[in-house]
Amino acid sequence: MTRKPVYLPVAREQHVFIGGGFAWRIQSQPNVIISHDLSVRHSGMRALRIDFGVRENSYFAGVCQRVVVEPNATYELSAWLRTREMAQGRGIFLQIAQPEIHGNPFVKTPELAGTNEWTRVWTRWVSPDHFQLAEVCLSRLAGLESNKLPVTAWIDDVSLLKLK
Repeated sequence: MTRKPVYLPVAREQHVFIGGGFAWRIQSQPNVIISHDLSVRHSGMRALRIDFGVRENSYFAGVCQRVVVEPNATYELSAWLRTREMAQGRGIFLQIAQPEIHGNPFVKTPELAGTNEWTRVWTRWVSPDHFQLAEVCLSRLAGLESNKLPVTAWIDDVSLLKLK
């Protein structure tokens, strides 16, 4: 039996970001612009675009969604990312964390830095025995110096698949 992923719909025409419950929450941050991009997408009608300004060097976890998970279950988190001018060591990645505690993720995908066409990133995670609520966030680490150029990331086709 093939298991179907639970898609965490990012930037789909029929979905609205409402900022609460189990919808994607987008938190504004100085020098960061988050928008839909109709011209650059992996699949569907559009992707989510994040533009980091030249003065931006702080930690970013401004696009998050809470998900209910089964305790002690194995999951695969995956997404398609695209980047432009993203500095090494300050790339973009997805992480699974306990809600409201962004600095201590359970697991994160490999970081995507530089300039890349659509690239699938993924990781596996086993939920803790006592755990039933997780938060998936698109994140970027803080840097010692500001961006020299504006940098951009796109995200599309996010999924969390229970494997067993």
